[in-house]
Amino acid sequence: MSSLKNLISQSKTDPSVLSELQSQLKLLITSQSIDPIVELLTSESFDHQFYGLVVTEQKLKHLKLINSSVQPIHSLIEGYSGIICGENRDISSIPPFILNKFSDIYALLAIYDWPSNFPHFLPLLTNLFQAKHPFSYNIFEKFLFQVNTNTDISEKRRQELKKSISSIFPEVKPYLIDFNTNSLNIVNNILDIYINLLQIISPNSLPIPNIFSLASLNPNKSLFLIYELTTLVDMRSFLPEIQKLIFTLSYNSRLVDIFSILLNHNRYKEITNFQQISEYAISGFQGSSYDMESSLNFYNILFKRKDITDTPEFIKFYENISACILSNLIRVSNEIETDITLNINYNNIVSLFTLLSKKYQTHTYNILSCINTGLQINRKLSKILIKNFEHKESLCINDPYIMCYILYIRNNPDCIKYLEILDFNDDDSVKLAIKIVGEYVRRTDVNILLKNVLVGVREKCNKSDNEFCDELLINIFLFYNENIDVLMNGEWNKKKIGRFSLLVKNRYESVVNLTEEFFTFFVNSIRIRNTDCILIGYKICGLLILKNVKLPENILSVIYESVDNMNGKEIEAFCNEFANKLEISVQRVYINKVVQRVLVLSSQEVEDEMIGCQRSVVSFLEKSILEISKSTCLGKEVLEFYCSALTEMVLVGESSIIRKIRGIFSKIEISTNFSDRLIFNLLTIYNSNIYINSQEDILNFCVDLLIKGHTQGFCVLDCKTENIESLRQSVVTNSRNGKSMVKEFLKNVKGKHISETEKKAFVSDQGFIKKRDKSKGGDVDISGFGV
Repeated sequence: MSSLKNLISQSKTDPSVLSELQSQLKLLITSQSIDPIVELLTSESFDHQFYGLVVTEQKLKHLKLINSSVQPIHSLIEGYSGIICGENRDISSIPPFILNKFSDIYALLAIYDWPSNFPHFLPLLTNLFQAKHPFSYNIFEKFLFQVNTNTDISEKRRQELKKSISSIFPEVKPYLIDFNTNSLNIVNNILDIYINLLQIISPNSLPIPNIFSLASLNPNKSLFLIYELTTLVDMRSFLPEIQKLIFTLSYNSRLVDIFSILLNHNRYKEITNFQQISEYAISGFQGSSYDMESSLNFYNILFKRKDITDTPEFIKFYENISACILSNLIRVSNEIETDITLNINYNNIVSLFTLLSKKYQTHTYNILSCINTGLQINRKLSKILIKNFEHKESLCINDPYIMCYILYIRNNPDCIKYLEILDFNDDDSVKLAIKIVGEYVRRTDVNILLKNVLVGVREKCNKSDNEFCDELLINIFLFYNENIDVLMNGEWNKKKIGRFSLLVKNRYESVVNLTEEFFTFFVNSIRIRNTDCILIGYKICGLLILKNVKLPENILSVIYESVDNMNGKEIEAFCNEFANKLEISVQRVYINKVVQRVLVLSSQEVEDEMIGCQRSVVSFLEKSILEISKSTCLGKEVLEFYCSALTEMVLVGESSIIRKIRGIFSKIEISTNFSDRLIFNLLTIYNSNIYINSQEDILNFCVDLLIKGHTQGFCVLDCKTENIESLRQSVVTNSRNGKSMVKEFLKNVKGKHISETEKKAFVSDQGFIKKRDKSKGGDVDISGFGV
């Protein structure tokens, strides 16, 4: 033992002894004797005590795993609790790391054995509460957390513990109200206790006024609790306290979310200070993505409440604040275009911008006028402003595109004149020109004007490399029934294949004689890896299928052979433009090969460059799966083929892909023929440092599969079937904590070979819950809990 103590002392300054120290500690964990641990725990050195506690905790887990009695741990903990919590001992003199580790063990032992084999748990906790020791709150918080999340216990045991806690809560509740508010650690522990209790007792049993009193001490946790309570119980009686928070707290998106919930639940009539709340919410536009989303959501809800927003008082006040909101929306919209890390739903911006620009015409006019003085506003928002402005005829904007657009939506033929000055290197400008030509080409009153302007337009199109210019040029030829051969002369290249694509779409009969030439050029483009032409070629092949043109076998064969050389863009075009037009029987030939190619590329390429490709494959598979699942002609085997391919796409590991696949499988019945493989793939990428952002989505997916009864796939972890079934039952009855349960269940997998994972024996219920006469107070006898 002296050598072990020496190693502990040395390890603080000499890392080279850590390996030897670890080996000796492992021997203590599996040893039959607890005397060496007792010697560590009774040492004067806190370092020795700490390692004694570490070994005690590991020994407790070891004994539980081998389904052996944990009575030796009772002896250790009862003895040590007498040392640190004795009458003559000042707990405040004990280092926090000692108390924290003791709390871990005490809480763990309680969920295993309290009350039948661990009756001392509650008396010690009560004594500590009475003495107002911060230590007591730490123990109780960890105990509740273990009750909610620990996967070593059966669901019956979990429910038994929850009923017990509900019964003893009246005894504990006073200590959660009367405490030293000067200790921030106690405040944090109490708020964590409340958060855990939300999943154990009725929310109405919580001392809600006490939560409000803690808001200024820890706003984040307090507001999280109030937010959860707002979704669970009627909080109208606490509206005055909620409204006061905007005067006592700096901006917090959770508080804004709370008001959004209140408005959505038709309780807004009870709210009186909309002005202050709105001014508070504006600060969110200067914060994080989540802050912005919260404020956007609040204002979208608020401005849709006409019984509030149409009152004279509201309109007068919001004349000023709406201008501020609009300017913030413009700024945020511009930031989204340049900062890909901003995770904001653009539809929320568009929705609110539309609401405000309709309601406040003066602001709309002022913003449009500011474009002349250099205001940067994207095209989408500027179009919304123009559409919603009631006096468009009064607008005079320097920007040629915007002025042309104003004239176009006013049906003013003067927009034709702007075709001469629009920038044909700009996609939006060319698209607008296409609309104008299409609108006025058959109007006799402007025929001469349009023909004169189109002379210059043709020249600009011929000089521009913009793909939309080819569309505009072809439209002009088609509108005037001109000879299309003029456009299709010369060697095949990117421009010619692009024009051929437009003509196949709009007037195939005019270029049907060029089809064979196209096939030859397309095959050659594939062989020399001309990606630009390959992308257009897939689009043309898809269009030809829609026009009932049978593709030659050599084309299908060349495409199949090229899959192993495809890049991300080509796979995206293959799925979006071509494969989804093929019959199921032909599609199947390509599926597995394409999926394997995506997995290879995903391991080699930059993630941002592959996401479009991955999404296109998943969307393609989704469309086929949903069609097959509704079909009466196609069999189960075909459906499972596509589902198996989708299962492999899980291995790309990208979070949005996993969420998408999870959503697809939620719409259909999952067969055990591929569910085992699906679970295996999820477990393969779980805890991988490559897919850090996907871990929560993987856990959620596992929860879904467990709820649906797919447990066999988890047997790959070398766990007993009954243990996995017990996990499933726990998740089904407590889905809110399902993710935490699965996470706890899988925590030992990382860093180990699957076959090395230790087996578990779940702690079962003790069967002490007895029904009793309601007249005697409560429905559970708590006499044996140590109260």
